[in-house]
Amino acid sequence: MPDRPKRVAAIHDLSGFGRCSLSVILPTLSVMGVQVCPIPTAVFSTHTGGLGEVQRRDLSDFTLRALHITKSWGWN
Repeated sequence: MPDRPKRVAAIHDLSGFGRCSLSVILPTLSVMGVQVCPIPTAVFSTHTGGLGEVQRRDLSDFTLRALHITKSWGWN
């Protein structure tokens, strides 16, 4: 039986513009052969590195429910 790929929960924000957060970690870990399970904590209109006003949507309520569900899968 082939080995199951390594899995990781990527618990990060997601920026609509910029090279940061989930938009960077997902492909990076995937290329390394890791199965990435993204769990967004917030959504930003852009990264916070000086591009002016940033719109933000907090996803804390979703994040906690998502983590509860993934824990029920029993992954180690």
